[in-house]
Amino acid sequence: MLDFALAPASLREMALRIAAGEAPDVDALRALGPEIDRSYPNRPRIGETLLTAALRYRNLKAIDALLEAGADPHALIDPDSSSSRAVRWTFFYRLLTDRGPWIEAEDRYDSTYSNEALSLYLKHGGDPNHYPPENASPPLGATLDGNLMGFEMLLDAGADPWSLNYAGNPWLMDLAIYSGKIATPYIHRLAERGFYDDITDDQADRILQWANRRLKTATDLGAAAPARAYYGDLGDNAVAIKLLIERSGRELPRDSEIHRRLYIDGRLGK
Repeated sequence: MLDFALAPASLREMALRIAAGEAPDVDALRALGPEIDRSYPNRPRIGETLLTAALRYRNLKAIDALLEAGADPHALIDPDSSSSRAVRWTFFYRLLTDRGPWIEAEDRYDSTYSNEALSLYLKHGGDPNHYPPENASPPLGATLDGNLMGFEMLLDAGADPWSLNYAGNPWLMDLAIYSGKIATPYIHRLAERGFYDDITDDQADRILQWANRRLKTATDLGAAAPARAYYGDLGDNAVAIKLLIERSGRELPRDSEIHRRLYIDGRLGK
C-alpha cells in the first residue's frame, strides 16, 4: 500500500496521481525541490520514493517525467536503516531485480517492462555501471535470468564487463568460469564484441582449466546416468568456449584433452 501520509501535501498528491497512472507535469515535479527524492513512510516500515512508486505501479510516463525533472535513481528508499542491505534499495536496484512474469514455454522471465524502464534510465543519463560495493556483481549480473535484451542495452550504453565484483574478480571471468549453461549466450555476446580478445595468459589458462573439467564431466557421464540431463547441458558451453578461445587468439595443443573434447568429440558443441 502506498503510504505518503506524513509527506507534504504537494508530494502526497503527486504520489497518489502517479499510483493512479497519471503522467505528472515536469515543472510541478521540479518545484518539489529536494522532496522529490524523499522516502515515505518513516521507519520501521520500508520507504518509497516517487520513482520507486512509479516503478511499482508500472507508470512509465511518470518514470520518464521524474527522471527528466532530476529525480535521483540512486536515492535510498530507506536511508535511516542500519541494515547493510539497505544500500541496495534504490529505484535502479529495484528496476534491475524486477523480473516480471515467468514465461513457461520459453523458460525465462518476461523482462519487457523492466527493459522499458531501463531504457528511460539510460535515456536520462543513468550510469550502466552503477552498483553499491555490497552488491555481488555489476548491473550486468542482474540480466542472467535470461534477459539478453537488457544485457545488450547495458553493453550498448557502456557497461563494463571487466568491472570487479565484491570479491575483486572481473565479472566476465567469473561468468566464464562459474556460471554453467546459463552463461553460454552471454559469453557468446561478450566474445562477439571482443571483450575476451585481450585476456592475459593466466586468465586464458584459468578459463581452459575450467572448461576442461566441465566438459570432461559432460563427456564422461553415460546417457543413463541420473545426472546426465544436468551435466550434459554443461557441454553446450563448448560452443561459447570455442568462440572465446578463437577470439582471444589462443591455440590449443592438438594432443590436449580439451582440444579433443571441443573439436573432435561429436557429443559437444552441437
